[in-house]
Amino acid sequence: MDEPENIRNIAIAAHVDHGKCVSGDARVSLADGPPLPARELFEDVRETGEPRPDEDEAYEPSEPLGVASFDRTEDEMVAADIEYACRREADDPLVALRTSNGHVMETTPEHRYLVLTERGVMEFERADGIEEGDVVVGARKTPARSSGSAKTGLLRELATDYGFYVDVTGTFAERIDAHDRDALYEATDSELKRDSFDHAIWRGQFRLRDIVSVCESFDIPLADLYESVESLNYRGSDRRGEHSSLAVDLPDDLEPLFYLAGAFFGDGDVQGSITNDDPEMKALIEESADALGLETIVREFDERGDRIEVGGKTLTRLLQAAFEYPAEEKSASIRVPEFVFEADRAHAAAFVRGYMDADGTVEENRSAVSVYSASPGMLEDLQLLLYQFDVASKLNRSNTTLYVSGQLSLANFAEIGFGLSRKQERFETLLDAASAADVDRVPISGETLREVREDVGATQTDIFESYDSYETDHVGLTKQSVGRVADRFAQLDEDPTDVRIERLQRLARADTSFV
Repeated sequence: MDEPENIRNIAIAAHVDHGKCVSGDARVSLADGPPLPARELFEDVRETGEPRPDEDEAYEPSEPLGVASFDRTEDEMVAADIEYACRREADDPLVALRTSNGHVMETTPEHRYLVLTERGVMEFERADGIEEGDVVVGARKTPARSSGSAKTGLLRELATDYGFYVDVTGTFAERIDAHDRDALYEATDSELKRDSFDHAIWRGQFRLRDIVSVCESFDIPLADLYESVESLNYRGSDRRGEHSSLAVDLPDDLEPLFYLAGAFFGDGDVQGSITNDDPEMKALIEESADALGLETIVREFDERGDRIEVGGKTLTRLLQAAFEYPAEEKSASIRVPEFVFEADRAHAAAFVRGYMDADGTVEENRSAVSVYSASPGMLEDLQLLLYQFDVASKLNRSNTTLYVSGQLSLANFAEIGFGLSRKQERFETLLDAASAADVDRVPISGETLREVREDVGATQTDIFESYDSYETDHVGLTKQSVGRVADRFAQLDEDPTDVRIERLQRLARADTSFV
């Protein structure tokens, strides 16, 4: 931990007397959704939960609500259910901390952090007792469960905007028409007049919100609706509608949509175009657009970047409704969408890949993959999203750039990779030569190793060649090296229950970073 100034990205919901009170802006990583500010999470629990007896401003969730949590018995990150959430006015000024990997957080003075001692023991320390140079135990891996099908999730996201229309197959329209018309109309709470709604059934062309409401009311799976959609169009929310825009096909595989969204977040504008000169990038965008039934038009310019026009109002509105794409001032306001946090790994990876193809860099000098953004919030979100892939990173707030380095993180980042061949080739070269990075360090003393080694009756050369450099503190320990040392200790130790060796082995796990 260094420069205790700004902190904000981890939170725990619990009672004030438990020493786990954080600011309302502190973000809680949900097990099946986006990280939420503690204030918003509390409000959600209060709205749907039950008051806790004999306690003010404390509520128990009405159903299990999983958040990322650290299991101290196994020293690993798990999904754990919130028992209750509460809100209190702080009696004393909050304590602000910043960790070496760029996270920022504010807590009450009595909030307890886990810190790592030189002996490799994790101990609790009050926030007001932490000093510059202390080592805080942080997460580098968070549990993530997809909240459901990306296809049905997309329909629900788009249904929040009444301007979307869908054309469905005749078979599906007949399936809808088999129900009582009065009951159908009542279920939709439609803004259409009754005769217009009847006409929609006859034509097989519905306001998306109306047909989603019908499906949910009559237990028709949204997956069936998705498979029956022939085209998606945006015409506005006025009863008479606007002129049709270019229709979008809903593909069987949504990864191209997620990739295209990521590319828009990197190089897109708010008019539906992407600026990029790379011929391969143009081809990747064209391929993704083609999967949605859209064509691209490339406008080439001599004195500025080429403009790739993709789709029209329907695609633009889709990006705004499902991916929270800004309608104005895009660069400084983008954030990783909730829809991406809720997606499975393949779809989330496709979004990040598109974003990194557009804005990401492979830096040989830094031995890192990096991405700059004018939106610090985008990088904060991306750092948290990458934890779902077991990828640790460092956020440099002075130049608003996120860096991924070190063999462990780069190896896991390979699941995402790059679509652009030149970036992918440079990444693979970087990965082949990668060593440990700062985020991989395990700052325990060589004296701790010496005591264990002597107790198992081994010499320095019994461990492995060059081991002595760790014991003399000439070379710092990392996740990889401490794991190698601990495993060798375990091989030589006649006592299989030595807690010190087990502790070293747990420190080597990828669940934590020591920041």
